Amino acid sequence: MHEPRGPTSPSPAPFPINDIAHDHLIAHGNDALSRGQWREAFDAYKQAGTRTESSEALEGLGLAAWWLDDAGIVFDARERAYKLYRDAGDNRGAARLYESVGMTASWEAQRWEKALGNK
Repeated sequence: MHEPRGPTSPSPAPFPINDIAHDHLIAHGNDALSRGQWREAFDAYKQAGTRTESSEALEGLGLAAWWLDDAGIVFDARERAYKLYRDAGDNRGAARLYESVGMTASWEAQRWEKALGNK
């Protein structure tokens, strides 16, 4: 038989549904990327980012957007992910995104040069 809680009994900690949902969506996005399902990955990362803005969600969103050829989202997501990694003291994550933004900018510049007939 359970004893009733008195006024001094601690209540159980709330279930961290947002953390679990966020982590599940990141894992789903990673799985979709590995299968080449860019739109599915994009949607999962975007949903994860609406719950809690995280470097992982933004990094994945940027990669999925790159495969979907959406440069505006690529740059925005990668720059925000870089800042979050840097602010968290994650130097590896920040360096990875710094390089990623640079490579994407170079790729976009080459693409525009070709489109304009300059190369």
